[in-house]
Amino acid sequence: ISPLIANDFFFGEDDAQMDGDLVICEGIADAISARQSGFACISPVTTAFRTQDHDKLLRLTARAKRVIIANDSEQSGAGEKGALETARMLHAAGRDVRIATIPRPTGVEKIDVNDLVREQGPEALKAVLAGALRLPAFLLGSIPTTTQASDLTAALEPVFEALQSAEPLERSQALDQIAKRFSVGKRPLAEQYERFA
Repeated sequence: ISPLIANDFFFGEDDAQMDGDLVICEGIADAISARQSGFACISPVTTAFRTQDHDKLLRLTARAKRVIIANDSEQSGAGEKGALETARMLHAAGRDVRIATIPRPTGVEKIDVNDLVREQGPEALKAVLAGALRLPAFLLGSIPTTTQASDLTAALEPVFEALQSAEPLERSQALDQIAKRFSVGKRPLAEQYERFA
């Protein structure tokens, strides 16, 4: 890439000026497909925003009701890694941020928003975005239910960290879900969370 290319602009920045939901996806083709499906959308034109662009992203998302990240779903996990990086930053700043997961068919290495809309239509994208999870719930869902108690504390640390900036009701509900998912008592779980906090 030429050193003259600064990449200082996000694709679709004007969409961020509107109230309502704002979708973030990786590529320009993805953003165009999302926009044609009726969603305001911006794209960093890569898996994640550069650190020096975080302040700008916070300004652009200030009016959004919800920010929904719909990165590529791929075997390598690069899209999810980028989505988590962006989600953590926005969540810590108090944004209602959610992560959408595009179902990847068996045998398919990668699927993105553009693929989804082209192959299944705008309704499929609407369904994927409607099922997007807030950061704590997304992190919780990534922990296998078979995780041993001895490994659970370490596995839950990212969830506990995300819950630090969550509303009290969301935090309480998340702790209830953890207790149910892993068959652990609410009292020791609450104690573990308080130690982390």
